[in-house]
Amino acid sequence: LTGQVYSALGVTIPRDAQPQFDAGGGQVPAGSAAGVRITGTQDLRPGDIVAFRPAAGTAVTHVGIYTETRNGEPMMINSPRTGDPVREEPIGSTGRVYVGATRFLTR
Repeated sequence: LTGQVYSALGVTIPRDAQPQFDAGGGQVPAGSAAGVRITGTQDLRPGDIVAFRPAAGTAVTHVGIYTETRNGEPMMINSPRTGDPVREEPIGSTGRVYVGATRFLTR
């Protein structure tokens, strides 16, 4: 889902969840917000890729796209698993641990 959305915007991102999250730790050009790693949900912007790991794991295994905070709850576009419909839902509803986000969009 994330790759298709970003591709439609003309932005190439890594295919898998962990590399998408890791891409946020690189050098950021002066004046650019792209490539930024975000740790807290309070700093999220629409379009940021939010990353999750299993409760018993350390690797990022799932990502979604942050949309907004609604009634105090950060929301994301999520494709939970193959065959399930894509939907907007709270970040906390995944059953996974939020580890941070990566920003690929500059506006």
